[in-house]
Amino acid sequence: MALFKKERTFWVIFDTSQYPAYYRDVHDLIAAPKGYVLRYQYRDALLAESAWEHVQANRELPILFLYAQKSSEYRREETKSLPSNDNAPTLFILTRVGRMRHMVREGGKVYFDFEVESYPDNNKATAINELMSPLVSSSEVPWTKWVTVSNNYELFQQLCAGSDEDNWRCLVELLGKSPIQFANDAFWRIKGPFLKNGKVVSAAARKVKVNGEVRRITSEYRWKENSLGFLQLVSSAPTQVSPHRPQYAVEAKVSGSEKLKIVGSGTYALRHYDEKPIEYTTLEMSPFRTDSADLILQTVPTSESWTAGPRLEMRHVIRKGHMISLLGIASGLAGLGLTTLGGSKLFENDALNGVKILLIGLLLLTGAKYMLTGKLEFGK
Repeated sequence: MALFKKERTFWVIFDTSQYPAYYRDVHDLIAAPKGYVLRYQYRDALLAESAWEHVQANRELPILFLYAQKSSEYRREETKSLPSNDNAPTLFILTRVGRMRHMVREGGKVYFDFEVESYPDNNKATAINELMSPLVSSSEVPWTKWVTVSNNYELFQQLCAGSDEDNWRCLVELLGKSPIQFANDAFWRIKGPFLKNGKVVSAAARKVKVNGEVRRITSEYRWKENSLGFLQLVSSAPTQVSPHRPQYAVEAKVSGSEKLKIVGSGTYALRHYDEKPIEYTTLEMSPFRTDSADLILQTVPTSESWTAGPRLEMRHVIRKGHMISLLGIASGLAGLGLTTLGGSKLFENDALNGVKILLIGLLLLTGAKYMLTGKLEFGK
């Protein structure tokens, strides 16, 4: 994806993760595969004045995401976490790069649907300071504003350099170090999905409309029946971890349909700097019918409120190929016609040709059944 086209402006969006739902947002943000669409929401008051022009124009600009917190330990309560020192300086960590896909303003809030892309380089300290200085000076950072824009696209491009693997490991080191709230959590991300031959299956945008107006954009992965696919589960851990840190794993399960099946146990232990496949398959579908299934990836163990890692729901839409469906129906109709013709009185005096036509019709019916159902038996 070309992050910059004609525009030379980009969004700068901050997470502070002081509430359970927003805490999980950061985990999901850094775990989601490229092209996956997520949604954030912010109250109007949290947007900088410079951002409103772009909200009103619904501009699909690039995004730089940052996590911000006070440089102190946080005290976690049931519904909110609080810094032990409100006067401590604010720390900023670059988390992800993305592109805005859609915005909706409603009820005093702005809803941002965005597509995630690469991981930024937190080692570029000079570029980060040059980017943040004018935003800090104009009070366009937490704890005043959470959404703003910047025109320093050269700095943005510098921060997008480097490999995802290196930038991801650096990000995990920063987020997993005390006093950051995420210390001792699980860190993993998803690459793919891929077909059996290794070809990536790109996320497709699904527009949710109300009265003809787009109210939300989500992502889905479109698969044909009888396909074997896989995700690559990449895990990492900071260099120093607490001896009390749990042994985390990812559980994979399917919801919403029986047409998507996990291959294997569905539980994948998370190790330091590891990568392993999560395999799954789609099953036979009826002609001209689609089915939707959510492939859910959940960190375990975790709590119901403050999650210890990501939880992703990847929508898969499964269907039979339209060409196969059309060919199956055409073969069935032709087969029915030929079997009727071959057994008709027209061939009373030409039994040999009648049998030939009848056999051709039966073969076409057999082929039609296989194309439409994937089965050859006729007794059930």
